[in-house]
Amino acid sequence: LTPPFLGVVISGGHTDLWYRTAHTTGTLLGRTRDDAAGEAFDKGASMLSLPYPGGPSIEKTAEGGYPKKFDFPLPLHKEDTLDFSFSGLKTSLKYLLRELYGRPAGAPLLPDLAASFQHALCSHLTDRIFRALDRYSDVKEVHLVGGVSANMFLRNLTAEVCAKQNVIVRVPKNLSFCTDNAAMIAAAGFFLSEE
Repeated sequence: LTPPFLGVVISGGHTDLWYRTAHTTGTLLGRTRDDAAGEAFDKGASMLSLPYPGGPSIEKTAEGGYPKKFDFPLPLHKEDTLDFSFSGLKTSLKYLLRELYGRPAGAPLLPDLAASFQHALCSHLTDRIFRALDRYSDVKEVHLVGGVSANMFLRNLTAEVCAKQNVIVRVPKNLSFCTDNAAMIAAAGFFLSEE
């Protein structure tokens, strides 16, 4: 892994975008202003009456859905920032469900709702990545980490964005390494001990 690279930490507790000049040093470029991406997935799944954890539930339900069936807003798209915000997406889902059903989502539209919500959330993440790559042209790699990095739709969308910039995307090969684990702590200790 050759710095400089973008590190995108996406979990239930964090949504941070880092410009890394070394494994132990870097600059925080943007972070969530409200909920983390994983938390937004969890709350979205709850509104759709899907089980916890929300990310895997929404991803599985979205498999049979059309991701552009429902139009969700792209948060902060008019602001010159690399921050994230997910509260507006949750609010949009809440009002859409109220408009469609006045109650939890029914089966016929559930895959489309899940796919559209997932698409909006992942598009917001990749929009920030694209903006960061535009600003930091020396970056040749993007590293997705955290529980949400297990989402295959996000991985594919990020790969599409990065391919346009000729940038490599790195993700944990084994999905079990997307969450907190001993290997992560050991790697951090290794790089700190090398300083």
